[in-house]
Amino acid sequence: MDTTLPNESQLREIVENAFERARNWPYEQADTDKARSSRWIEELSGEFETFFSGSILDHITVFRRTSAAEDFAHAGGRSEFLFDVLACQMGTCPPPVHKGADPLDLIRQPLLQVESELDCDTRETAEDLSKLVCGSAPLSLFVGPLPANGPRNYLYVAEQVAASISGEFFCAFIHHPKYWSLPSPAPQLYKWEDTWRHVR
Repeated sequence: MDTTLPNESQLREIVENAFERARNWPYEQADTDKARSSRWIEELSGEFETFFSGSILDHITVFRRTSAAEDFAHAGGRSEFLFDVLACQMGTCPPPVHKGADPLDLIRQPLLQVESELDCDTRETAEDLSKLVCGSAPLSLFVGPLPANGPRNYLYVAEQVAASISGEFFCAFIHHPKYWSLPSPAPQLYKWEDTWRHVR
């Protein structure tokens, strides 16, 4: 794997840290599962930002649906960009017209792409996994729910598209937000290597 990207141990730690912070956030009584899911995305994105802050690459942006990035400021800043979370190296170029105007923002290369679907619905899982097939990042992560009987149904669906996802492909599973007030098992992480390997 590219050393500018998290290895499997680092990725497991990123997922575990994000889950713990999202689960222990001081939610209001009226907060919904949707609010908790959004907090999960924000914490996961924050973990990736921390990881990439030590990268040898410059100008890495982590786009996510929960808050706007500074890039593409002409549109007020982009939040979600194709995926729930997308980390990429940004660049600029001078505009072909209006010399002296602000440079144009553009993506130089994707680094990782994440789709998260915590509803216990394999149809929704299939749709989100299909989005990862369309991406070109060297690391893809799908995050799904962790039911009491384990993630085998979701891993089965992921297996159907695994060969079509470019680069390294991981699936992580966390408790659904409606159970976050209860004791929760640790997230589980799996890596596709022509079969699923549990990353421990």
